Amino acid sequence: AVAFADVRGNHNAGGCIDQTGPEQWQDGYDYVEWLGTQAWSNGKVGMYGASYDGETQFTTAMMAPPHLATIVPVASVSNQYEWNFYNGVPYELQPFVGMFSYFQGSAVPSTDPANAALYPEKLECQAQQFTAGTDFSGDNTTFWQERDYRGMAGQIKASVLHVHGLADWNVRPVHIDPLFNRITSEKRAIFGQWGHAYPNREDWPDLLHAWYDHFLLGRDNGILDRLPPVLIEANNGTWHGIESFPALDAHWLPLDLSADGTLTIAGQGKAGQLAVVDYPDEVGTDAGVPDVLPDGTVLNDPKALRFTWTTTTERIVVGRPEVRFEATTDTTSTHWVAHLEVEGTECLGTVTLCENGGYQDTRHRDGMNAPKDLTPNEPYALTIRMYPQFDVIPAGAKLTLVLTNNDSEVSQDNTFARSLVSVGDGKATLWLPLHDGGVPLPEDTLPFPFPGYLPPAA
Repeated sequence: AVAFADVRGNHNAGGCIDQTGPEQWQDGYDYVEWLGTQAWSNGKVGMYGASYDGETQFTTAMMAPPHLATIVPVASVSNQYEWNFYNGVPYELQPFVGMFSYFQGSAVPSTDPANAALYPEKLECQAQQFTAGTDFSGDNTTFWQERDYRGMAGQIKASVLHVHGLADWNVRPVHIDPLFNRITSEKRAIFGQWGHAYPNREDWPDLLHAWYDHFLLGRDNGILDRLPPVLIEANNGTWHGIESFPALDAHWLPLDLSADGTLTIAGQGKAGQLAVVDYPDEVGTDAGVPDVLPDGTVLNDPKALRFTWTTTTERIVVGRPEVRFEATTDTTSTHWVAHLEVEGTECLGTVTLCENGGYQDTRHRDGMNAPKDLTPNEPYALTIRMYPQFDVIPAGAKLTLVLTNNDSEVSQDNTFARSLVSVGDGKATLWLPLHDGGVPLPEDTLPFPFPGYLPPAA
C-alpha cells in the first residue's frame, strides 16, 4: 500500500505550518503508527521523497515510531538555519523568500477553494514564519534552534538510505555534515555530482526497490552487501566506496598563506599583513590592480586576496576544507568569503572543488548562538569551513584560494570595512582533508559484494 499525507498547515491539512518544527515531528510519528497498525499492514512502514519530503522522514525517524522500518530521504535539510544562513551570513534574500513562500502557500485554504471555511486559522497563524523571514541578522534564535534536528540523529532506529547531490544549490551539501556521520542505525549513503534531484545512476531504481524489498518485505537480496557505507561520485565522474562522509579518516594537509601570494608548505610562508576592503560586489578590484570610483577616488587596497599552489602529485580531497587566519577590521563587523578554485581538472557538477567555498560572519566567530561585535582594529581569529566535497585534483593542477568579503550568493554586507590579514608564520592556513579515495567502483553497476567488505587477500 502507498499513502500520501499533507503536512500540517498545507493543502487539506488544518493547523499552522510548522516546517521542521516539533509539531510536524509528532504528526509524522502519528501517521506512521496509524499506517503500521492497520489490519492490512504487515507492521513495517517505509518513507520516501525529496526536499521537504526528505526532512519529514528524518524528523519522523528521530521520534523513533516503532513501526517505521526504513527511510530514504533525498536532498533533505538537516536544519532550517543552514538553509537560510551560512555561519551567520544570509544567502541572497533567502530568509525572506523561503519563509514567505511557505507562508504564502500555507495560507491557501486547501486544494479546493470551496473549503476555505474549514481552515480559518491558516489566515491568522503565520506571524512566526513571517518574522523569521525578515530577520537577516544571522543569529541562531530560538525559532531556528527548534528546527535543528542534527542533535537527534542518534535517536533514529529505522534504517536510512541517505541521498544528496554535492552540486545542490537549493539544499546545499552542508546539510550532510554532521547528520550522516551521527546516524547510528543501519545506514548507507549515495552522494554525487547532481543538483536538487535524485541520483544520476542508471541502477538507482534497482537499488531503491532492493532496499525497500529488504526492509519492508524481509527479502534477503544482499542490498547491504552490495552498497558500500558511502557510495560517492567524485568531481571527475568516478565512483568510490568510502566509510564515512565527510571522511572521518582523512589526514589534513596544512598550507600557509604567504605574503607573496602563494600557498606553501606549513612554516615556509612569507610573513606580512595584507589589506582587503569590503567593497560592494560591483566596486573594487583584485589584488594589485587599483580601481577608480566615479568621483576619482583611487582604491589601492583590493577587495580580494589570492594565494596559489600547483600540485606535484594527485590529491584527493574528501570533506570540508578550512581556512584559519587572524585579522583586524576597522569596523564592528564584516562578512568573510573563502573560495577554492582549481584549474587543470574536470568538474561535472556546479559545486565541486573546481569552485568550492564557505562563509563566516565576524559577529558569529564564537558560534551562531553567541553574536558579538568586533572591537575595531583589535585582532581576532576566524575559521571558515567550506562545503563537503569529494574532489580529485591531478598533478600539475593550479589551486587558488580567494579571500574576500562578498560574492553573488550571499546578501551584500557593504560596510566598506578595511581588514588586515596576518599571513606567514602559521598565522593563516588552508587545511585540506586528504584521503586515499577508498575503493574505485563501476559507474552504473555495483559489484557484489562491495570489495571493501571482503577480507584482505592472504
